[in-house]
Amino acid sequence: MKKIILKSIGCLLLLSMAWGCSNENDTIMSDQEQNRLSDGFQLKDGSVWDGQIGEDRAGVPTITANIQEIKDGFEEILISRGNPVKIETVQIIKKNATNDPSDFNFFLIGGGRGTDNTSTSIGKPLTVSGGKYFISSGAGINGDPEETVSCRGCGTGCFIEYYKVDGHLVPYCDSAGCGPICSREKS
Repeated sequence: MKKIILKSIGCLLLLSMAWGCSNENDTIMSDQEQNRLSDGFQLKDGSVWDGQIGEDRAGVPTITANIQEIKDGFEEILISRGNPVKIETVQIIKKNATNDPSDFNFFLIGGGRGTDNTSTSIGKPLTVSGGKYFISSGAGINGDPEETVSCRGCGTGCFIEYYKVDGHLVPYCDSAGCGPICSREKS
């Protein structure tokens, strides 16, 4: 009886090893697919910009990616533009096109103060797919990628707004009463 049980267990182990090593169960993902895993999970070597940024939770856009990684990413962009800023806030904001209030898009926007005490806003347009938010990879005007725009200005900051032109987003900085000290930078 013991021999039969031991042989049965041995056969089951051999079959489970063969089944577990089968190529039919292997999944091969591209780098982009790996970086867009659900629930905002980011791979160790992936960029926060490559994965899911947020999701719609009962009508409220909610950031699901690592907020510190987003802040760090925005700060790196601003440093590369010669405008070191400590990003203090990050949020997903719904904006209506200035030239067509019925058109709306979502932007990931960070804000903070620079070393010169002026406020800076920096934003990236988002794409919404299945209630999940991703950095937009669509083409902008003349085939340029849609922009990361930063607005720098007075104490209340300049605000990122956009025009819709030929189906493309054209972000700009609204001075919000700051006057000519509001400046726009893009990448």
